[in-house]
Amino acid sequence: MASRRGTKRLKPKMHTQRFLYYNLVHSGTNEDAHYIDLAKDLSAVNRRLYRQGRNYSISNISVHDSQGDARVIVSTAPNTWATHSAWQLTFDGWREQRAEVLKENEHLVSPRWADFKVYLNKEHVYDSDWPKPHDDENNDITLGEWDYSDLSFNRAGSRYDNFAVGLMGNHQYSSITNETTPEDISYDGYVSAIEALQEIRSQPATFDNDGQILNAITFGMAPPASIVDQIVEINKEGDEPPYSLEIVGSNENPSSDTGAWPVRECHISSTYAPMAMMGPIPEVPCGLLQIETTSGSSNTIGLLIELTPGSYKGVHAPPMGN
Repeated sequence: MASRRGTKRLKPKMHTQRFLYYNLVHSGTNEDAHYIDLAKDLSAVNRRLYRQGRNYSISNISVHDSQGDARVIVSTAPNTWATHSAWQLTFDGWREQRAEVLKENEHLVSPRWADFKVYLNKEHVYDSDWPKPHDDENNDITLGEWDYSDLSFNRAGSRYDNFAVGLMGNHQYSSITNETTPEDISYDGYVSAIEALQEIRSQPATFDNDGQILNAITFGMAPPASIVDQIVEINKEGDEPPYSLEIVGSNENPSSDTGAWPVRECHISSTYAPMAMMGPIPEVPCGLLQIETTSGSSNTIGLLIELTPGSYKGVHAPPMGN
């Protein structure tokens, strides 16, 4: 009998289910928002932890509506340096707080599947419309534990604890209810990562009055018109940034507490063509999607998402942050 000594244990090849199918239950005749957390659903389907702090990629989305009356908008957090920096800011705060607690309480051990998880926006916290992946017989998959993180912080001399963390919108300093996760059915408030970054970041200087600059320039003689034009441009143009000082995704830019950034849209208007396809979404920060549906009546709209194959447990998902 051959000896097992020195034999190499083979690691099973990683297989990944990259297709996720949802039934979006649209209520009423107005817009209706549905929230999808790709990392949560990939974890449940593939039975391994997919960390949320990654920039997930979608190859395509197909939409089906047998009633032939659906408008679907897919939105995410803006994939900007500010969003990644804001996520990093709150992630570092969460990690430092946990490290401090673990250091002071040696009997505690960080759980095996601990992960920093955030909401997309404030509506994501209290809107319980979180569709689950389905099979072709419309049976929900059974989910595991997926509790979102909370933070404590000091601001303007006051202490705040048990605050939900989201990427977008503005802060809320009053309780906010979440009926979808058993460990956090109510938070004491909501902290927006982008708003927090907005508050601590040094901003470019702006000038409201160019008169002082113009008066400081002395001309020796009447120059040609083209030179005058250049001087006017130098003194009046380019002295303010080509963007608002309010970071995109904060409560002031745009002025919204429940919105997200549209990346794909489709419209089904006939029962003769009940399906539509949407192209790739290369970057989905933290894998968080807001799906907004509009229909003339209550409706059920099918949504099939194919994630892009890659090196992170079978999907393409580079890390969030800097």
